[in-house]
Amino acid sequence: MSSETTSYTIAPPGFTPEQRKEFDENGFIAVENALSPKEVDYYVKAINKNMANDPDADPSKHVSKTNIVERDPALTHLIDHPRHIGFVYDIFGEQLKLQLSQFMQRPRHSSHNMWHVDGARALPYGVFSPELPLQVKIGYWLTDFPEANMGNLVVLPGSHREQYRKEYYTHDSIPGEKVLIARKWYHDHHAQ
Repeated sequence: MSSETTSYTIAPPGFTPEQRKEFDENGFIAVENALSPKEVDYYVKAINKNMANDPDADPSKHVSKTNIVERDPALTHLIDHPRHIGFVYDIFGEQLKLQLSQFMQRPRHSSHNMWHVDGARALPYGVFSPELPLQVKIGYWLTDFPEANMGNLVVLPGSHREQYRKEYYTHDSIPGEKVLIARKWYHDHHAQ
């Protein structure tokens, strides 16, 4: 018999009943003050360092880099950060997995809408799970977006329940859209 002990971590609390209801209905929730000011500064410095060391990164244009936790060990804390992992655990339990890590930097005064689906198209996720999302995105805002037309995330509440929408062929504003106004330390959980 082995004398080794198995260590494990208990997932922190996730959804309140009200948050889960909102998430299921709208496809997202927003939680303020998710990161401390110290954490925000830490992640901003890490991203700025990555941008400065990337010859293809032009700060005057929209920049999106993927697999960021592989690019910089300073960002690996975001894989299972206690401010979001409980929400994901509530949905997936022990089956949760990091599929993609990404940061985006948009120049000031950026306001271009780009409607798109953030999931499978050829074979929709609903084939595998008509009730539960098979993908959840977590976003942390590291700068303030106190008003619209600042490169904000724009979502259509309830669109996570449909595979196709005619709006995917336009970049115009649409009735019912929600422009997320965010302060630093704010994050969003987005269902697919």
